[in-house]
Parts: sequence; structure tokens; C-alpha cells
Amino acid sequence: MSISAGSSTASLLSQTSLIASSPYTQEKNPYTGKVTYVYNAPAPVSIDSSTLISLLSEGITGTSSSSSSASSSTAPVAPWESESTAPQQSALVQAVTNGAAFFNPSSAQLAAPAGANQQDYEGLFALYQGLNAMEGLATAAASTTASSSQQAAYQATFAQGMTQLQAYLSSDAFKNIDVSYGAATASQQSTEGATVETDNYTTQPLAIGSNNTPVTAFGGQVAFNIQVTSLNGTTKNVAFNLNDMGTTPRTLSNVVSYLNSQLSSAGVSTRFADVMNPGAAQTAQINGQTQTISTEPNTYSLEIVGTPTEQITLSAADSTPAVYLTGTQGAPGQTTTTIAPSTTGAPTISTTTGPSDVTQILAKYNGASDAVATSPSDGVVSNTTVAGSPTDVQATATGPDGSVYVLADIDGKTADGQTINGTSDVALMKYDSAGNLLYTRTLGAANAASGYAIAVSPDGSQVAITGTTTGPLDATDPSQAATATTGFVSVYSTDTGDEEWTQTQSQPEGTTQTPTAVTFGSNGQVFVAGTATGQLLGSGSPSGTQSSYIQGYSGQEVTAADGTTSWVSSSTFTNQFGSGGTNTPAGVAVSGNTLYEAGAENGNVVVRAYTLQSSGAPVLAATTNLGALQGGSVAGISVAADGSVIVAGSTENGALAGTVGQAYTGGEEGFVATLSSSLTPNTVDYVPTSSNFSATSMTTSNGEVYLAGTLAQAAQAGQTTGSAGYVAEVDPTSGQVLWSRTQQGVDGIDAPTSVAVSTVGASSSLDALGLPTGAIDYSQSTNVIAATSVRAGDQFQVQVGSGLPTTITVQEGDTFASLAQEINFATGFQADATTATVNGKTVLKIAPTNSNNSVKLIAGATGQDALAPLGLRPGLLTDDADNTTASGAAEKSSTTGRSVLGLVLPDAMNISTTAGASAAATALQLSIAKVENLFQDLSQPASTTPSTQKPLSATLQTYYSNQLANYQLALQRLG
Repeated sequence: MSISAGSSTASLLSQTSLIASSPYTQEKNPYTGKVTYVYNAPAPVSIDSSTLISLLSEGITGTSSSSSSASSSTAPVAPWESESTAPQQSALVQAVTNGAAFFNPSSAQLAAPAGANQQDYEGLFALYQGLNAMEGLATAAASTTASSSQQAAYQATFAQGMTQLQAYLSSDAFKNIDVSYGAATASQQSTEGATVETDNYTTQPLAIGSNNTPVTAFGGQVAFNIQVTSLNGTTKNVAFNLNDMGTTPRTLSNVVSYLNSQLSSAGVSTRFADVMNPGAAQTAQINGQTQTISTEPNTYSLEIVGTPTEQITLSAADSTPAVYLTGTQGAPGQTTTTIAPSTTGAPTISTTTGPSDVTQILAKYNGASDAVATSPSDGVVSNTTVAGSPTDVQATATGPDGSVYVLADIDGKTADGQTINGTSDVALMKYDSAGNLLYTRTLGAANAASGYAIAVSPDGSQVAITGTTTGPLDATDPSQAATATTGFVSVYSTDTGDEEWTQTQSQPEGTTQTPTAVTFGSNGQVFVAGTATGQLLGSGSPSGTQSSYIQGYSGQEVTAADGTTSWVSSSTFTNQFGSGGTNTPAGVAVSGNTLYEAGAENGNVVVRAYTLQSSGAPVLAATTNLGALQGGSVAGISVAADGSVIVAGSTENGALAGTVGQAYTGGEEGFVATLSSSLTPNTVDYVPTSSNFSATSMTTSNGEVYLAGTLAQAAQAGQTTGSAGYVAEVDPTSGQVLWSRTQQGVDGIDAPTSVAVSTVGASSSLDALGLPTGAIDYSQSTNVIAATSVRAGDQFQVQVGSGLPTTITVQEGDTFASLAQEINFATGFQADATTATVNGKTVLKIAPTNSNNSVKLIAGATGQDALAPLGLRPGLLTDDADNTTASGAAEKSSTTGRSVLGLVLPDAMNISTTAGASAAATALQLSIAKVENLFQDLSQPASTTPSTQKPLSATLQTYYSNQLANYQLALQRLG
């Protein structure tokens, strides 16, 4: 963690992380003689001013005129009064569009009344004018006639205003007023936190309604073992067999009693318990009020009550392979267009979209069940919705311990409540074999990100993911444009989910790269394959309209002299290749010092082998073209235990290279091809299906190939398409289908995206009890970066009173406790930052040390802010936060004599869309009303001149407050 603070306003404005470049110069007010710092705006944003003015013309008038000075014995004329000569909104908007500063106290050419503070009047005047200009931009962008390009131009100017607003509020613009971006509160507590470690493990619900009713799943042979290892290394094995219960009904309560009797007899401390999960209330709106109409039945789960001194590992003699199928089910909401005739003009056309049925599914099958399903539930262990309602599930992989890793795209909060930074992000989720979510980790992209591929290291200690980001992942990286798309690869520790290293590769303008596959090599190596348009840095010449590439990375953990460890990583090579036309790699695999890649090159199945070098790019050793896909696809590549290479996918070509075993029967069918280690074609087998089959994913386990994809089927009524999910286990030596399942989805739509297999993931006994295979790991990461969407280097500022803001930078390894310590140290212990446990999470709480202090939290720069992903808001922390007048302005503090004004602006505002612009305009209107109220409260006696723009009434303030609350979620998602 690093802390930086300037020694003057000028140094603050040049050093603060809130602005990329914001030089201020001194300017003397000719009317008051006061010297202020004036913002030197960056180059004007190109925009059609006439279009902007026309959008503002309805209801917004006024022109810029010469200034005048008010009498020193009466209140100055407010800028919204009818006789004010200050520039009105349309002129302000035009000025900032042409590069003028949003906030300029020197423009307040007025004199304060006797006994009043001139600086505060000028500061409020400048604050009002700047907010007024921003509200005008938002109103223009919210217009139904504003095009997307116009909205983008408005947003570019608006973003400059946001940066200047943060800088202005952290400057010394006010003498006796504390103004903050957000609300004024006595303290703040983060809504994000690190999960507190417990020694308990709770299963999914096993019983409904009562824990004393026999559970069907407990019938038959249910037997398993627990190995208990103490801290001194002593192990005890405890065997369980529900048949030992004899005629005792197998209720959850009775089973718990039996299990505990076995543990007690073995002399171990770990115990089982049953836990009630209260049924959810079903509500409805009746006469405008929420009424509970029914309550779902309570459910009951099994819980392991462990101890810190015992490590337990579960196993069962009936363990079998588990097949995991992920993908999309259901149809999107149907859009209906209605045309209403009109007798006076053109008809009214309106469209409505119904609710969507689309969900992302994680299905688990017992791979030892019947080869062909005898019923829809045959072999189905579970079929659940992926946690957090992601928009897409892109890939899955399993670890040696039976864990399942899911890579998904998300556009909202994660299942454990993490808030993402931009409009979308990548989520890595770890499940145990029983389907319990162990953790979720987000990439922390500033703008948008998508994931595409995942791999687990051979020893199971690391998991790698790859995908793309829009804009720089690191906001301080000047080499990547905000709209550029580039690839990334991140490696995490599998046990805690802590990020070990991440690499991105900036590309020349106009060049894009999309990773499609990732795998581990030896000695910390990671290899990525993907597609690219244009020439990648450090690569050969591109081939075709869309070329393929492979990249190598290396990551190592190093130990410093003081004993601390950290990870260092680097890109080792980039190799671009392909045939003419479109090239799309489908997979990469490593065997010894050979890297294999397979994909579609100009419509053909092409496999390449590269010899890895001790340094630099690998050398191409062999290339084999297996033939035309004829509309099919390559699903992936793997290396068998004997060194042979396996490639699988789907095709309509019945004459792919190799000796045919299972013959092609027609249409699009799956295929499994084998090649020698030098890529000589050996065999090719086709997988016959009841209808056209399109492969999307493949994996291998214990020498068998698992191929997944979609089967074409007729669309259901009201739908335009239909498909079923399909997965098959194929013997690559004979082409025989050993096991298969067809999966139906809601609305007749099921589309698998990935298949993964665990050799020990299924057990009839452990699955019946909702228990996982392997060791129960109670540990949780305390790392801030792991627990939130914060990335290393993200920042926020803390300002005590009228002092200079201090920058807090989150570093790798920071915990919530260390973050609290750094805040206290940075503020000279004038802020009281502590941690607390709330709802099972360690959170951060910040307050002033005493009533004589106020603490202001200031957001970091766009793309580098740590406040929002921590669940904190920009705002003022003061004991006087609740002392407000009826008009909305703050009373003077009894201890500091200063007024408190919280603007209550949202964490982020973006006006590049109509919804975002409307939300921003509403928020700014409420804040402007607060400024007006405080300005009038300072004016005694207040001006009695009729106003053309009066402060909002209490009713309107309530309305805008409600509207602001409604828009908060939209603003978060719009970024």
C-alpha cells in the first residue's frame, strides 16, 4: 500500500490520482482581489454546438452578459434569479463544450453581505454553475432525438466535468463549508468484505417440511468413510453405513444421531448437525402494499461441525466418474409489436418484451449410470442454475480433488455480493463435487470483459483463465485505448482463489485478439491460443482475414530478502499463423516439449505441432490437414497417455483423413480422430445421432473422449428455434459410444457450451447425503483483491477537514485489517478505521476520531477507483451529519462552526445512453437544489426578487430522492 500527499493546493492538483492532468494557474478576481486556482481545461471535445443548443432550447434559455457586483450590505444575486447576469445553462453548456472549466470561483463576480464569507459565496456560485452545466449536458443526452454519436460526445465532455468536480471538492474552495460528493454521514461501513473462516460445512437442502420424515435418497446402500487428521499428524478412519441403523427410519434427525455416534466412538471432536433453512415468503402487491400470501416450507440441510484441530477427508467405495455439462437453457423474452391507428396522424407503434427464460445450467451426471438413459432422470445427480445468474457460462474444468471450476460472464453482482466495476466482468467460480459454491473471483475489469477458456494445472494447485477486456485492465496503462479489445490471461491459486499473476498484451490500433484456449506447461508455463485481426506485436505476419496465434507466458513465485513472497510473470513469445480466410483455434495441449494446436483454418481441420524452446518462440515441427469441415467445427484437442493426439468436433464430411472405424451416416455428426505424436493420421470415427449434431466442447478422462454439443430439434410453439443438449463418452480406439445423455431445456432449448469430467466426482452414497469427495477445506482468503473487484493499484483519497487529500493505493496482499491500519496512519489517526464482522464477512468501517474532525472519502480516477468495489461511497463523515435544516442545508457544527453539505451524487454517472443520462440529470437536479438551499440559508435576509429557477420544494425533493434511488442500479450497470 502506498500513500502520497501534496503540500499545497497546486501540488495536490498536479499529484492527485483523480485527474490525469489538471494544471491550475493563479488568477486574481478584479472585483474582490482574491487569488484563486483556475482549471486549465484539456483540448475541447469535438461536438456540433448548434445541435446541442437546439436540444436545450425547449425550456432552457438565457445568454451570457457582462458581470455586475452586488451591494456589500445585501445578499448577492443568486445565479438562478431573474435579474442575475450570470451565464445561464445553455451558455454554460456551450462554454464547457468548447473547453471552459466547469468550476471556476473567479467567475463569481459578486460581493458577500457584511459579516458573510466571500470565499464561501464564490465557492457555492462556482459549484452551482458547474453542476448546472453538467445537468444541461445530461438533459441533452437524455433527449429522444439525441443520436448515439451525440451521446458519446456529451459523455466525453461530461467525464471532464466529473473529473473537475472531484478535484474541486477536494480543493480549498470553501472556508466554512464542508462539501462532499456523496452523502454526509457519521460513518461508513463497506458493503463488500472477506468471508470469515468457520469450521462448518453445510450441504444443499436434503429434507423438506420436517427433519423427522424419512428421506428417499437415504434408502439403499449408503456407506462412506471419513479420515480425521489431527494437528500432530495422527489419523483416524471412521466408517459409516446407514444399514447399521437397522429398522430405524432414515430421517435426517436419525441419520445425524447415527453419524455422531460413530464419531464419538472413534474419539474425534468433529460432529454432524441438521440445520433448518426458513421457507421464503411469497408476496404480492395488494392495494399498493406488499402482502405475504404464502410461505414456502422449511428445508433442512446436513452440517459438518468441525474444529480447527481436525482436518477431515471424505471418500466412498462407490466413487465413479462425474460428468459436468454447462450451458444455456430457455428462450429470451418474446418481443411483441403493437400498431395503434390514429385519426389525427401517424399510427403509434410500440414494442414490449416479455420475461426471459434464459438460465445458465450446471448439470452433474453419474458417469457409471446406464449407458443409455432409461428415463429422463437416469444418471442425473443434480441440475442447478449457476450461482449469480451470469449472462453466459463459457467453460468448465475439474481438479484432481473433484472440484469444479466454472468461467462465466456477469453483468451484475456475483452470488456472494461482489459489485463489478464496469458494465461486465469475468467470474471464476469454484464448486466442490457436491455442488456447493466455495468462492467467486472477479477479474476487476474497469470497463468490460469476457472469458473464453479455462485450465487447471496437472497438480491441481493453479487455475488459469483467458479472455478479453475492453479498455485497459490497468487504468494506468497508457498503451491501450479505452475502446480497444485485447486478450488477458490470469492465474489463481485453487485453494484460496487468490490471484497470482495476470498478463495483458496491448496491440496496435485496429488490431484485436480473442483467446479461445489455454493450457499449462511445465515450470510455471501457460500457453494461450486464439484469433487475431491485424498483426500482433512480436509475431510473424498475419494469415487470412482472421489469423490464429499462440502465446507463451511464464509465472514464478519469488522470495524477497525480508522473507515475503510475490509472483512475477512475463510474456515469452507470440506466434501468428494460419491459412487464407478465417482461422479459429479450438484447443491447445502440451506433451513433454511439444505444444499441439488444433482448429479450423479456412474451413479445414488443421493440427499443428511445435517444439518448445528453452527461450523464445517454439519451432513448427509438423502440420496436418484432416480435411474440410463442410460447415462443422473443431471442439478441442488432447494428448493420450500413449502420446497419441486426439482431435474431436463435428462435420458433414464423411471422408476425413484416417482409417474409418465407425462410419459416417449423414448430416452433421460428431467425429473423433487420432494421430501419432508426429501428426500422422491414424483413425477417424463418427458419432451417429438422431439429428444434426453440432459439437461445442470436448475433454478426455481415463483415455476416453467426452464430446458435447447440441442436437437439432423442432421448435416448440411460440419459439423460432429448438435444440437439445447432448454428451457422449467415446472410445477413441474403437469409436464405440460407451455412454450418452440427451438433455432437454425450458422452451425446448438447451445449448451446452462446455463439458468436464472428474474421475472421482460422483458417489451414490456421498451424493445422497449432499457431501463432497475429498478434503473439506474451511480456509477463506482475507485478501481484499480476492474478496472484491478491486485490482492492485486501485485508489481512493481520504481528506481530514480542510487539509490535503491523501491517496490510499490498494496493493497485492492487502487485507481489510491492513487497509484500516494504513488509513489511520495516513490521516495521523484523525480517522478511525476499523474492521467488523457483518453477516459472516470482515468489512471496513471508517469514522472521524472525534467530533472536532470531519473525514471526506473521495473516489479514485475512472477505471482506477477502489471506493465503489469496496462498497464505500464518496462522502463526508462527520458527527454533524444528521443536523440538517428543513431546507436541506446543514446547520453549523457546534464544535467546528462549519456547515455540512452532501451532494448525494451516485457513485458513477455515464450519459452515453438515454437511461444513464436521465438518471444523471435527476441526481444532478437534486444536488443543485441542495446548493440553492444552502446559498439562500447563507443569505440573511434572503433575496425577495421573484426567481425564474427556484429551489426544489420538499415534495419535489422527495420525488427526486425516490427517482435517484430507482436509478442507482441502472447507473451501476451502465458504468
